[in-house]
Amino acid sequence: MVADYWLVHKGNVDVPAMYYPHGRYRYWNGINWRAVVTLLCSVLPTMPGLIGNINPRINVGRALHLFDIAWLYGFFSALIIFWSLSTFWPAKETFVDRLILVDQRTSSSDLNGDEEKREVVTA
Repeated sequence: MVADYWLVHKGNVDVPAMYYPHGRYRYWNGINWRAVVTLLCSVLPTMPGLIGNINPRINVGRALHLFDIAWLYGFFSALIIFWSLSTFWPAKETFVDRLILVDQRTSSSDLNGDEEKREVVTA
């Protein structure tokens, strides 16, 4: 999330669209493949250390040392991997020119479930 907000989108996101099931941040069937690859690459290497920490009788070798700094390893490896994937294969549909904070409905009839034109207020 840090890499996506600060490095990839540079703070220019559409906040209301984050809550629309079929909005610009839906990706492929609701899955951002860049995030999945990043998660696997940053978490899986620390799993042997977790196993060794839970059950010390299981010998995991030097992997226990990586688990000691798992949060640092996970954060920085995820940051680099996600930024790299998003740079080489960007999700172009998620980019906006400026930060969009509020999605105000122009009519009180929306409270009754009627769809009206939405006015987008930007910062």
